[in-house]
Amino acid sequence: MIRKINDFISRIEEQILGISIILMALILIANVIARKIGHSLSFAEEVGAALLVICTFLGIGYAAKKARHIRMSAFFDAFPPKVQKIVIILISIVTMAVLFYMAYYSVKYTEYIQMLGKVTPALRLPAWWFSIPLSIGFFLGGLQYLLNIILNLSSSYVYIGTEKTADSIGDIDDDLPLSMATDLEESKDRGE
Repeated sequence: MIRKINDFISRIEEQILGISIILMALILIANVIARKIGHSLSFAEEVGAALLVICTFLGIGYAAKKARHIRMSAFFDAFPPKVQKIVIILISIVTMAVLFYMAYYSVKYTEYIQMLGKVTPALRLPAWWFSIPLSIGFFLGGLQYLLNIILNLSSSYVYIGTEKTADSIGDIDDDLPLSMATDLEESKDRGE
């Protein structure tokens, strides 16, 4: 069940992040070309900034899932595996709490901007639309850490991300989807 939820969220995140990066590149390149011929695209910087916010904040959960977030690996690696599991669970609990707290306050921030009735300068869109990715990103990041806690409590492996174990750092399966990495781990356990 957890893996299905994780895979579903992962597919959505990958699609949104990929599309956002491509659109950002296309719009900003088109704006550079338009400037050279004398007609700047008035909306380009606004849309580029919005897409950057989407990539940054939706990338929080994705980075946590892939264990690409900042961590103190020298400190963490010095501990034996049993202590590593305790440390990663404690780190995940604190990080999850902070991210859910930030998600709550970013919703409040979005409500405040909506109450002010501000609009963007170029597109004249409601400004609060551009703060929605903050709430979603913080929530998805908190969800990834919650899933990481559940995985660590229910498995003998030490998960540093929902798709990466501490003993798999540097292995060939580092960037495999969770289902393929799990199949690879199971085949290693069977000695295949």
